[in-house]
Amino acid sequence: MCLEFDDLVAQYNPIDIGNGFPNYNPPKHLLDALRDVTANDTSWRLHQYADFRGDPRLRRAIAKLSEPLIKRHIDADREVLVTIGAIQALDLVTKSFVNPGDEVIFFSPFFVQYEQIIRLEGGVPILVPLKTLNGQKPREANDLSFDRKELEAAFNNRTKMIWVNNPNNPTGKSFTEEELTFIGQLCEKHDVIIISDEVGQWYNYGGQPHVRLASLPGMWKRTITVVSGGKTFSNIGWRIGWAFGPEELLWGLAVGLSASVLAVPTPTQVAFAMALEVEIERLNTNQSYFSWLSTESMAKRDRFLKILNEMGVDAIKPNAGYFIVTNFTNIVNRIDLSLEKDTRTGFQLALWLIRQKGLSAFPGNLFYPTDQKDDSEFVLRMCFIKTDALIDKIEGILKNTFAVKANSS
Repeated sequence: MCLEFDDLVAQYNPIDIGNGFPNYNPPKHLLDALRDVTANDTSWRLHQYADFRGDPRLRRAIAKLSEPLIKRHIDADREVLVTIGAIQALDLVTKSFVNPGDEVIFFSPFFVQYEQIIRLEGGVPILVPLKTLNGQKPREANDLSFDRKELEAAFNNRTKMIWVNNPNNPTGKSFTEEELTFIGQLCEKHDVIIISDEVGQWYNYGGQPHVRLASLPGMWKRTITVVSGGKTFSNIGWRIGWAFGPEELLWGLAVGLSASVLAVPTPTQVAFAMALEVEIERLNTNQSYFSWLSTESMAKRDRFLKILNEMGVDAIKPNAGYFIVTNFTNIVNRIDLSLEKDTRTGFQLALWLIRQKGLSAFPGNLFYPTDQKDDSEFVLRMCFIKTDALIDKIEGILKNTFAVKANSS
């Protein structure tokens, strides 16, 4: 994120509520699968290079899982690519399609690496803000949308693609079918590729369903869907992701993967395949890990929101995902930030919390382009998918830190 921040984290070893991962283990059937694969001494192939497109068993499982979600057949041999995390899929997309000067549209606030990946290839990020269209402060993430005229104005003859992060990181906004249809219509009009980044697809908290862009009429032919295996099974350290879409779009990514890393590690792919096969049979039942993930994460979200509300922190209720955008401006006068030298308010608070309280959250400034940053407010992004015991500890730290002192007026 930044060298000073990372150095402080290494020095103080704080509780991490900045990064998007849980502090509990993946499901047992996934761990059992990896144990079985690594203990296998009868199939030498399990320990050598996989097919550069991905292990065939895993590609078949991905296709079988995804077909009912987007309501069409997926060719596991031609329309699925396994990558080293979802981030590699995004990097391969950029290397395959973006030339210097090409423009890539995405919404802000945005996942930090988007801008970095695009600029590395000489691309030009074009940002369209998510905001409330009535000018009111958002109470929940789905209060946010985009101005249709602003989005339409972002398209021109230099536009190569649009990236849609659904649900949005960091806000937790889940895009509606109407919003996605409008985006698709603009892409058809301007012949633009769509990257549908759906790493948080299973973290949906009731009400509005998760809508997949590739499922909408006419969108398959121009859409690459990117998925995180790590977010799917709560194990981002395994670095498994995938992309699916039409062969003519996906082939360049496959060639790029082969040229750069040869293949994704075989044992973890096979273990993922075995676990996905279990989940395919359990899909839409109460035995499904994906159902548990949504239900359990919603309870954690609600607990976090209750803590923040009791403290007087403004927080945008996420409708999906695993982050909460929090604004401490109303209560930041209860602590002394005078020794923090960083002029960016979010960084001041984040760095102080690491040094003084052993708690690490990400500064909100990170998720906006320079011309949209608001350094008058103390905004942090927090990840809430933690054990109840750790949430108890976080609650104690936050409430003790920002408690109203007896002599306060």
